[in-house]
Amino acid sequence: MVGETLQRRVLAWRARQRAASPAEQGGGPRAIDPNERGDGSRLSIRGRLRQLAGAVCPRAFRQAPWPTVGFHAAAVAVGLVASGLCFREFVISRGELIAGDFGDARLSIAVLEHWYNVFRGLDAWLSPPFFFPIQHVLAYSVTLFLQSLPYSSFRVAGCDPYVAFELTLWLLTQVGYASMIGLLRGLGFRRGFAILGALLFTFSNLFHSRVVPQAYTVMLVPLCCWCMVKGVRAGARHAASAPAWSIAAGVLLSMILFSDFYSGWFLIFFAIIAAGITLVIPGRVAWRALVFVGSNWRSILWLGAAAALALVPFIVTYGPAIATGQARSYAEVMRNAMTFGDLFNVSTRNVAWGWLMRRLDPRYANAGWDYGLPPGMLIAFAASCGLLCSGEQRLARRRGELRAVLLAATAAAVFAVWFLLCRTQSGSLWHLVWRFVPGAGAIRLTFREGRPKPSTVHRTGAGPTPQAGGW
Repeated sequence: MVGETLQRRVLAWRARQRAASPAEQGGGPRAIDPNERGDGSRLSIRGRLRQLAGAVCPRAFRQAPWPTVGFHAAAVAVGLVASGLCFREFVISRGELIAGDFGDARLSIAVLEHWYNVFRGLDAWLSPPFFFPIQHVLAYSVTLFLQSLPYSSFRVAGCDPYVAFELTLWLLTQVGYASMIGLLRGLGFRRGFAILGALLFTFSNLFHSRVVPQAYTVMLVPLCCWCMVKGVRAGARHAASAPAWSIAAGVLLSMILFSDFYSGWFLIFFAIIAAGITLVIPGRVAWRALVFVGSNWRSILWLGAAAALALVPFIVTYGPAIATGQARSYAEVMRNAMTFGDLFNVSTRNVAWGWLMRRLDPRYANAGWDYGLPPGMLIAFAASCGLLCSGEQRLARRRGELRAVLLAATAAAVFAVWFLLCRTQSGSLWHLVWRFVPGAGAIRLTFREGRPKPSTVHRTGAGPTPQAGGW
């Protein structure tokens, strides 16, 4: 039935074209050329295709968001190419090489396999089967609960633990890439900038030589923020979906904290700093913030209630350790603190910037400290901060425009966190955070605040791990 309808419309369109041709040949009124615009210029090939689609299915043609389709196609293509480069070793080796080293990767797979057994009713969720007979071992490290959901699905589908682990990391990168695009578009950024921002967030260093698999939880941070933005916008329209978006954001925030304490704690810590900076920005920001809270108090209440309820697993798991006051010593934290030079340490094995790292400092050959941003990205960030100081942006901040305020507050918060994290010969400001901020005593490796760049690979078998050039 549908095929016959389309065929009749195509035949009718061709009949109208044939009927117009004799009138033009006989000297009568000139028929309208369907391949011409109103000014007499010829339509492009794309225009002809759209015109033919309108003749075949006019209703669908009127409703089809052609620019949106192109944007989605470009975003998918860029994401697939970037993820293909990032996980190329896994594909080329036919699953013999996976992300991580012999420490973090094995721990992550063991914890994920524990959750798979928990879902099947074989293990107690607080006591993974290592360090036996000690109980409540899950509190010794990250729980990876959110990662365990796709991991268990892949295991049910028949994948072995190593392949399921790598596919889980790949899926998390796709979620982070797509949700970052949605977040930037939701904040009003242009499509090209949204794709670029998501690309830099998810695949900022495609040829990185180390990775911390458990920190892939950070890929879910844009999804949490995107849910918050959707909840705020739905609340401003008094839409029925506002509570659902707020609840999703609150639950996801607590689950991120439960799955990986580093990612969740630094997210909350950074948000508090950015919020404090926002309130001191001159202009109408403070007043608009109060108006925002007053008009969106229901969404904020739903978010807080959902986050508090979803925090129960975290309290049950880590509550005993918190109650006893266990914490890392400040001396241990400082032994692992980074210097300002580590902000751009991408290791001497980096394909693009390795030559510069070798000239700057031989210490940059230590792949265990290469959590810095590439120099090119730092230069771009500095240039962007310079643009934020322009007169137009200052005027927008005085008017209280949301995007201008968020950009300025986020950039200032980045610098504030850098100064807190880095140490000098005389000491570090992190001592104030370690002493007075709740939860900071559990942080041992402060440099992991910098997001890991996913592309390390190691063999799944036991024994020494051979590394090819540049891996």
